[in-house]
Amino acid sequence: MPLLRNGSVFPLWNTDRFGYRPGDMPIYSSIPFYLGVRDGIAHGILYDNPFRAEFDFSARMRSALSYMSEGGIDGGELRYYVIPGPGLDSTLARYTRLTGRTQLPPRWSLGYHQSRYSYFPDTTVENLAREFRRRDIPADVIHLDIHYMNGYRDFTFDPERFPQPKRLLDTLAAEGFKVVTIVDPGLKVDSAWSVYRDGLTRGAYITLPDGSPYVGIVWPGRSVFPDFSRASVRAWWGAQHQALIDVGVRGVWDDMNEPASFGGQTIPDIVQFEGDGHPGTHLEYHNQYGTLMARATFDGFHRLRPERRPFVITRAAYAGVQRYATVWTGDNNSTWDHLRISIPMILGLGLSGIPFAGSDIGGFNGSPGAELYSRWLQSATLVPFMRTHAMVGTPRREPWSYGPQYERANRATIRLRYQMMPALYTAYFQHTQKGSPVVRPVFWNALTDSAALGTDDEYILGDHLLVAPVVDSGATSRRVYLPAGHWYRVGSGEAYDGGRLVTVQAPDALNDGNDTTGLRGLPVFARAGAVIPSQAVVSYEGQRRLDTLSIDIYPGSATSELYEDAGDGYAYQRGEYRRTTFTTSGAPLLSMTLAQTGSYAGASSFKVTIHDVSRPQRTLVDGRPVRTDYDSARRELRFVMPGRARLLQIE
Repeated sequence: MPLLRNGSVFPLWNTDRFGYRPGDMPIYSSIPFYLGVRDGIAHGILYDNPFRAEFDFSARMRSALSYMSEGGIDGGELRYYVIPGPGLDSTLARYTRLTGRTQLPPRWSLGYHQSRYSYFPDTTVENLAREFRRRDIPADVIHLDIHYMNGYRDFTFDPERFPQPKRLLDTLAAEGFKVVTIVDPGLKVDSAWSVYRDGLTRGAYITLPDGSPYVGIVWPGRSVFPDFSRASVRAWWGAQHQALIDVGVRGVWDDMNEPASFGGQTIPDIVQFEGDGHPGTHLEYHNQYGTLMARATFDGFHRLRPERRPFVITRAAYAGVQRYATVWTGDNNSTWDHLRISIPMILGLGLSGIPFAGSDIGGFNGSPGAELYSRWLQSATLVPFMRTHAMVGTPRREPWSYGPQYERANRATIRLRYQMMPALYTAYFQHTQKGSPVVRPVFWNALTDSAALGTDDEYILGDHLLVAPVVDSGATSRRVYLPAGHWYRVGSGEAYDGGRLVTVQAPDALNDGNDTTGLRGLPVFARAGAVIPSQAVVSYEGQRRLDTLSIDIYPGSATSELYEDAGDGYAYQRGEYRRTTFTTSGAPLLSMTLAQTGSYAGASSFKVTIHDVSRPQRTLVDGRPVRTDYDSARRELRFVMPGRARLLQIE
């Protein structure tokens, strides 16, 4: 599934496709939007029609692009938006102004997530949490798949497997763990169950043409499906989450919401949705169903816990879903091919306006070997959503499951994630302001570079960090395409001129088992002029206040940002944030100005490292000399400066 779509046909019909293969279409999400680039100028087109449709990118007719919507005379309006560039940044800014942007997520949701289909009973979950802390591997979130439920009934806990859910979640919370539970749209037909009865009384379910509720077969057996096209039903659904919130659940994972149905069948086209003044059939509402469910969940959490930012994951999606949920790439396979395609899939979601995305690390379906799992973990280190997930019946898949040598490597990889949290969080803030993806293709600012346009196994985090994961079995090095400019390898400080391919070393755990940085096996590069923020490693986000942050400065001229706030809640909307803009200029000597807005205290000091610099005569912060430490072997200058400084000068 390359980012370059030329010569392919893309059906738009959300489909539950377990164990899909590279190139299989359609799968879980349908975003009727594409970006085009011609002569270095970008544009976007959004077809605002949710019916079953397809894009043909010059597959059947050369040099022609077509869009076709099915449904006959009821196939919806031909309504589309042409969104001008000239760059991808301005195109995505306009597209997300139209369809919405992701709000700042709770910062803990950017931490490491551990999941399995399924972790049970409660003692297994407690032991899992205990092992993370005992082994000093950071983690924030544990997911509970469908086996936590009582007979697959949403909003319930199995009385034998999880007899005291609040006690369990309180115990986990004391160790810094947040719990996310899966919720499916199919509600068990059970007259003894209050949720089913209440929905039936309210007429909350989609119906057959004769007005009777449509009944399908999913995990609970015979099941009905809420009509999320109605505001009253979305409000009712959102209120049901009180049962989860009461025991301490912090987020919800909406699954099976294509909507899926057993036997490979989807809901019949004739099934009726009321809409709010816009009734229609399943043909119209199928692709929207998952997004409307995510909206109901998001709004419900926001009403029930208004002091906290909701966290919702969805498998199925349509344009605009980014306002409500994170998206993951579904039930992938434990193969090297699936590791390779995970990068363009995540990048493609970002270019579709969905910045919070990721894939199941290691592949959901199958049993990855130690090398594949470790390399996948590296690949996901700096993507937005970092979650390991595994199919029922497969061997256990935790960061320590493959022996001490791989455990050391995997620990270093996850610790790197937590070190880079300030850069990740800042990239999310930039999305809220401009609609830019958190991770971007290498051609983001290089639309006339044909080599960059053909590269989709690398990504750029924020403005200045290029990440090039190893995606081939047995490889201990990889070829990296660096766009035009000057680049530094993070960790080693090696310098490279861009606009070309370079080969760099990237040993795996067996060839470099003592790497504690996570950077020798994962090539990461910083653009010249960049200021890269990082932090001390914590076991989980919010474990303690970090009064000191680190910034690494790479000589050159550029503008960089650091965004800080409380990490949850909405005080930032009242000005309680700190946004620092770093403007660097000059090499080999250097100056940097810092401009700050917002009332949040933020870091009180910065540990500064300037790379590739000669020993200076003096270093001035706001005109005053500071004490420095110079490493002549690495050509690095280190010192500490106040977090509210305004000017740095190296002379």
